[in-house]
Amino acid sequence: MTKIDADFVPCGGGKAQDFGHVADPILRRFLRYWLDKRGSRAMPARQDIDPTDVPWALSRIWLAEVLRDPLTVRYRLAGEDVRAIFDRRLTGLCLEDVFPASQVALVRASFSRVILGREIVHQSGTVYKQAGKVVDGERLMLPLSSDGETVDFVIGVSVYSYDRSSDGDTGGEPGWRETGTPIALRPPRGEPT
Repeated sequence: MTKIDADFVPCGGGKAQDFGHVADPILRRFLRYWLDKRGSRAMPARQDIDPTDVPWALSRIWLAEVLRDPLTVRYRLAGEDVRAIFDRRLTGLCLEDVFPASQVALVRASFSRVILGREIVHQSGTVYKQAGKVVDGERLMLPLSSDGETVDFVIGVSVYSYDRSSDGDTGGEPGWRETGTPIALRPPRGEPT
C-alpha cells in the first residue's frame, strides 16, 4: 500500500482505496498534493491550489468552473500541453465549444461523476480523438469546493503519451477506461498503522 492509498478512505469509512491504477508518476504526485491540500475537509478549495507548489505539472493542468442553473462547465485555464492537443486556447469555452457533438454526452458524464458524485475520476487509454488526431494518455479529474461540500471547480491533470494519426477516423467516442473513487466525507485523522 502506498502513502496515497493509506491516506484515502471511501465515503462512510472502511478500507483504504488502492490508487495502483494511477500509473503516471506526475498524476500520482498531483494526487498526493490534492490530498495534502484538502486537510480535514472532503476536498480542497480552488484557492488552496498554488501554482508555485506544482511547477512540474503546470503544462498539464486544466481548470474548469462549475456553473449552475443550468449545470455546465466552463474552462478557466489550460496548460501548454493541453492547449497543444486541442490546437487552441480553452479559456472561456464550455464543453460544447470544445468537444464534437458525438462526444459531449460522454465528457459530461465524466464531469458529473466529479461534480454530482463527488468522485476522483481517473481515465487512461485514448483520451482525445478529434481534429485528425488520436492521443493516448492518462488523466485525473479532481473536485474543488469553496464550502467543503459543493463542487464549484474541477481541476484536472492530463498526461499525453502517444499521438498517432487517426487515418481520418475522428468520429465516435474516445476509448478510455474510467475509474471513479468517492471522496471521503471525513478524511482520516492521522496515519493508519
